[in-house]
Amino acid sequence: MYCEIKGVLFIDSDGEKIYGKYFNPTNEISTPAGQDLFEKQLKSKLSKFTLKNKENEVVLIDSFTVVLKMVNNITVYLFSGHDENEIFMASVIDSLVEALELVYRGEIERSKIIEEMELLMLTVDEMFEDGNILSFDAPSIAEKVLMREVGEPAPVKTMAKESLFGRALQNAKQAITKSISARK
Repeated sequence: MYCEIKGVLFIDSDGEKIYGKYFNPTNEISTPAGQDLFEKQLKSKLSKFTLKNKENEVVLIDSFTVVLKMVNNITVYLFSGHDENEIFMASVIDSLVEALELVYRGEIERSKIIEEMELLMLTVDEMFEDGNILSFDAPSIAEKVLMREVGEPAPVKTMAKESLFGRALQNAKQAITKSISARK
């Protein structure tokens, strides 16, 4: 089955956009002003909804089918043309959220995403290319983003470790030099 995605948005509970990516935008959303207008229409229409955590909703806005899912304090929006299959899109958004849960180790919250925005961007890029769905397999997407198997411990940051070792070595050199020069 084929489904062309027009874009993906992440909006926090205050209505602020955290991240958005548009693919092959149509005339209505081909400019930043058009995208802003679309996002305002989206917020306006969805302000009437009572969203439940981790449940999918489907709405039609102009010529777009929008599937959304609320996860903690973030709402994820996936939108495509009005003729796309909503059930298929719902499974795509489920896979995206599952991949993000694996990448962020279950902590899909605004502060965590802002802190590690690159993980969100890489996850979206691993899943979509020019509106085409590259992969549905959440564990596979997460492994590519993290560059390791899911569940494998995160590597220790070597730069911090090396700089700590370097400082200790430097302090040892200074101490030895000081004690040698004191003996003379």
